[in-house]
Amino acid sequence: MANMSTGLRTYQPIPTLKSLQSGSDDFIRKWALGLVSAFAAFFMNGMAMDATFRIQALIFYTLLSMMTILWWLNLNPEKYY
Repeated sequence: MANMSTGLRTYQPIPTLKSLQSGSDDFIRKWALGLVSAFAAFFMNGMAMDATFRIQALIFYTLLSMMTILWWLNLNPEKYY
């Protein structure tokens, strides 16, 4: 399970960064910028202290789920708009 968590941690921001650069519309680009900024802040906090307990883990998984939703919205805009 630890390897899967580590893989998600390093992989998930990549599609969000691609959405930031070439998002299908302004909504996608604005949300991608906000999520990448929030992830960067969380990552910096995680470097200084343990971020795998209680509220930190909840925020981390919420960020990952929001990034995944934004990624799917960018891939299939006609399906969700």
